[in-house]
Amino acid sequence: MIIEFNEDEELLEEIDDSLIEWDTEVHEVYYAGRSNTAFNFDDLVNDFVIFTSYMFKRLGFENPTNTQLEIAKFLGSNNDKDKMIQAMRGIGKSMLTQLYVLWRLLRNNNEHILVRSASSKRSRNFTTFVLNLIKTTPVLQHLSPRSDQRKSTELFDINGAKPSDSPSLMSAGISANVTGLRASLIIADDIEVQGNANTADMREKLIEQFNESINLLIESDEISGEVIILGTPQTADSIYTQLINTGAYDVFMIPSEYVDIDDWYGNKLAPFIRDAIRLNPDIIGTAVDTRFNMEVLHKRKMRIGKSNYALQYLMNPIVSDENKYPLKMKDLIIYDIDPTDNPIRFIYSSEEKLKSIKHRGFTSDYCVAPAWMSDDRAIFQYTTLAIDPSGKGSDDTGWVVMSLMGGKIFVRDFGGYSGGYDDDTLDSLVAIAKKYDVNKIIVESNFGDGAYLKMLEKRLIDIHNCETEDVRATTQKEARIIDMLEPLMNQHRIIVDRSAIDKDFDRPSAKSLTYQLTHLTRDRGSLVHDDLIDVWEIGAKDMIEYLAMGEKMTLVRAEDDKASKIADMFKNGLFPHLATNLSTNSYMTKY
Repeated sequence: MIIEFNEDEELLEEIDDSLIEWDTEVHEVYYAGRSNTAFNFDDLVNDFVIFTSYMFKRLGFENPTNTQLEIAKFLGSNNDKDKMIQAMRGIGKSMLTQLYVLWRLLRNNNEHILVRSASSKRSRNFTTFVLNLIKTTPVLQHLSPRSDQRKSTELFDINGAKPSDSPSLMSAGISANVTGLRASLIIADDIEVQGNANTADMREKLIEQFNESINLLIESDEISGEVIILGTPQTADSIYTQLINTGAYDVFMIPSEYVDIDDWYGNKLAPFIRDAIRLNPDIIGTAVDTRFNMEVLHKRKMRIGKSNYALQYLMNPIVSDENKYPLKMKDLIIYDIDPTDNPIRFIYSSEEKLKSIKHRGFTSDYCVAPAWMSDDRAIFQYTTLAIDPSGKGSDDTGWVVMSLMGGKIFVRDFGGYSGGYDDDTLDSLVAIAKKYDVNKIIVESNFGDGAYLKMLEKRLIDIHNCETEDVRATTQKEARIIDMLEPLMNQHRIIVDRSAIDKDFDRPSAKSLTYQLTHLTRDRGSLVHDDLIDVWEIGAKDMIEYLAMGEKMTLVRAEDDKASKIADMFKNGLFPHLATNLSTNSYMTKY
């Protein structure tokens, strides 16, 4: 029976006992895989790497990659320190640790293992997967819980375990109360995620919750409790960095690419990576794991942004000057956007520099024109006016008009008004909505409880009919803006009207879009004014769900429109004398 584990799936369920072919006797030899490879029981018990190979074959996987075998060696090694494995998601660190749990239980029936994750669902999936493997793997079936023992998908005892207050294996979310439990092994499996580590207060609370788990370790002359941390850093101030700095952990770091061995990586790199780099420095910049080649990694970098890639794939929380300011003018495409129709496809090249355009970004930054544009043109599919009303501070009321076409976001105009709730500002915004024939107006309503949108709606009634929506932001502003705009800009999906950029240069530096965009960092309060860049994020967020349509759908629609126009010309334009003679069964009528 093949069982697959995917952390993104819904909650796993226990396999019913009636569906299992049971064999609870221990044999000297076990067979697995298509080739029916033989494994001696003693080897499976004594060597975790051999046990890993057996389980991979049992699960129907290919042989473990070299990276996975190195992780298995590290997990199975005897260390004076606790262990920390840092690697990108998808490398297999969680599954290998689940196999390590099975191996520990096979070797010692009296283990007490606690698994903690960011969410109870994830930790429960860990436990359920282990239980299902015990029940379906011949070499482990003798460990299946008896009817008189505890058994659920959150905790269970194994056959052969001595009676105890603490189960053989238990899972709990990092915020759950686990007081009273004792553990010989604690596994922290991705306890840091975006949702619980965005602010300093959240990270401090997370550290406190983790430390509560450490207090549950069994320490005696016979047993020395062990901690294994599995994680991918989510912020530049990751709790994993704090834990590394305690000196309590033997760190096994696996970046997605071979990297320069600098002060950060130093002795944190997995030995097999460090040795390979020293043997052949030419491999720096190539992929570490055979399943993730550079083409795959490049796509992921474009999707999540270069700064997040450095953090979550290269395991490097040290913010370089390049990544400190991740939003760059040169990643935008500057073009004279036509109000009627525009090329469907654009090709970007950083060589197409527009040196004549003035901006308020860094002197090394520059604007870029499209390297090529298709002859096929199309009208916009969807247009939004996003508004961020000024509050009690000194920010302006920021606004931006964005349109979507061909998988690209066209920034047609943007600006700011010093007023907020005054008649002149409200009337000006309504006039903008009418001028660009917007389909939707979005207003950030963090203040005023929707009052601003209601005032706009009264003015829109007789002037421009469109959808309206209030939105509210709850996460840290700086990180939210960068996480939204950086991937789009890295993929060169944002096209900005040249006249809007020229007009922006007339604004005071701190209040210009080009300054705010290029000087924004992930640090809270990194900008004195953020009105324009904030409203860009609001507009782009609304566009994201429509981007999937992309160029292909736009091309199809453009061809349909062209055929329709030709049909209309044939009927009523160039050949009006033929209009009365057209049959309802003609080709043009049917298609």
